Parts: sequence; C-alpha cells; structure tokens
Amino acid sequence: MTKLAIIATALLLALTPNLVRSQEASPIQTERQIGAFDLVNAAYRGRFKEWGIPAYARLDQAYRGRQITATDLVKAAIEAEELPAIALEDENYIKAVDTNLYGLVTR
Repeated sequence: MTKLAIIATALLLALTPNLVRSQEASPIQTERQIGAFDLVNAAYRGRFKEWGIPAYARLDQAYRGRQITATDLVKAAIEAEELPAIALEDENYIKAVDTNLYGLVTR
C-alpha cells in the first residue's frame, strides 16, 4: 500500500461517522435523527408542546418537580417522529437527555 493510499484510508476513517466501526455501538446510533442536546433545546423552545412537553420556564419547573422525565421527552420525540421507537431502549441516550435536562435547570 502506498503512502497516499494509507493517508487516504486514514482520512476516510477519520471523517466517517462511527456508525458501524464499533460492535459496542448503540442500536439506534445509525437511526437517531436528533442528538440529546438538540432534543432538549427543541423541547425548551416548544417543539414538543403538542405531545405534552411544556416549553421554557415550564419545562424547567416540570423537570424539577419530576413531572417530566428524560424518558417522557424521548417518547414525545418518537411520537413527533424525531426519533425511532428503539430510542427508548438506548440507556446512554436517555442518560444524555437527562443530563442535558439537568443542565438546563441548573444553569
């Protein structure tokens, strides 16, 4: 293999998303349509009000009061067709959503 081919292969691997490279990859990693940070920000701006997720300060209050959980938000995103149904099985994604919700209320 020439140096150019090695460099090209390395660049291709570096630029390719980690969709199939790891066998430990999340089952929805290739299907997820919205990241946890963007999901929480969309909820904050009111994108999921139609599915029972309050916006702005009310989202903050509902999360603090444990009336809304990360799982509730993921379910709303599934209903809104922002996520595949399998997202509910991805514990890491649910935890990431929860972490972002927590960050929202503690800023």
